[in-house]
Amino acid sequence: MSTRMSPYMMDSRPLPPDAYLDPALRKARDDQDLTTFAAFMLAIAGALSIVYGIAAASHSQFFDKDATFVFSGLATWGWAWIVVGTLQLAAAVSILRRHMFGRIVGIATASINAVVQMLGIAGHPFLSVTILAVDVMVIYALARHMGAPRPVDA
Repeated sequence: MSTRMSPYMMDSRPLPPDAYLDPALRKARDDQDLTTFAAFMLAIAGALSIVYGIAAASHSQFFDKDATFVFSGLATWGWAWIVVGTLQLAAAVSILRRHMFGRIVGIATASINAVVQMLGIAGHPFLSVTILAVDVMVIYALARHMGAPRPVDA
């Protein structure tokens, strides 16, 4: 087996030592990675919300038929999930483009989804807790630097 790199592979030359030591560059790269992670997690949560919304709106066997709801019925909750999931997908695309709109909508929809998942823990505990954890990670990643102080010009 040859150790020679193909043209399509990444360059294996190491970065200069100061690139690893510069805290500002490392912090900027880590913030960018965390924001990208949040966008992908928000997209996954949005896709799951849309799937659950379709299942609920179509009265699928996935949900309990004899369940009683405090507000409205299963079809209404299904459409609400579809709307929230669509907003989450739109926010994920906006976050990947580094727009502030995406961060704000992402935090809002992840918060709404977290509340909805807490309300649904009785029906699907493992699924609800897992998606709740994803929502908390997304909220943390997006809100982490929203209020970061700007440098003051001297």
